[in-house]
Amino acid sequence: MNSFLANMRWLCLSSDNLGQDWFQKAQQIDFVLTEEGHDLSEESTYLLFSETPEKILNGEGHCLIARPVIGPKKIVKSPFSLLDWTAAPVWQQTLEGESLTDLLHAALKARENAVAASRTYAGPFSLRVSRKLNPALILSIEVIFHE
Repeated sequence: MNSFLANMRWLCLSSDNLGQDWFQKAQQIDFVLTEEGHDLSEESTYLLFSETPEKILNGEGHCLIARPVIGPKKIVKSPFSLLDWTAAPVWQQTLEGESLTDLLHAALKARENAVAASRTYAGPFSLRVSRKLNPALILSIEVIFHE
């Protein structure tokens, strides 16, 4: 689905395993939010990949684990970093899978579908993991490709 992703600021940590450690890294970020002068702007975790899904599946590139935050502070202590996203058009699609590898394969298929729809996208892409309680914990995962 073609849509628009609004301005956002992420508090990030580098993944040690191309996104496999996203939950642990998100917890580390949450632990220092207040200390760093930030609050969450939404209850999602972003996996920001530096390459296409195909290259990530081949072990190339890197991944940042990011939580969307609000707050005035612009400098954070290492190993954390702040990254600002400027609003831009994106292609978003809900994914299903049991593992990160399954999700990356689904993201590869979604990218192929987007390109078949005459869209051109940059190599880097993101996964957005949204957590909801309804009454049990439900994870919703979306792939986001930006032009």
